[in-house]
Amino acid sequence: MNWDNNWQKPLNRCSSSFSWFSAAFAGELGQQLAKAAENQEKELEHLLSGALSLLEPLLVIAMGVVVTVIVMAVLLPVFQLNTLIY
Repeated sequence: MNWDNNWQKPLNRCSSSFSWFSAAFAGELGQQLAKAAENQEKELEHLLSGALSLLEPLLVIAMGVVVTVIVMAVLLPVFQLNTLIY
């Protein structure tokens, strides 16, 4: 590669490989940033929906464990009273 002649290239030919650079000079920077923000929002929504779909079954199991502990805490003394009578 001839590095000596790179500084002599016109700015539009040098910036053709950088789409954001050419978009900024074409007056499309706002549109490009809006598209980037929209993509980030979609990615975040996808990530959150995936995380919540994993979290929901875990919460159901945790609530089942809590209910089981409460029911056992109520029923064990009743069973112990039953053994004292007989």
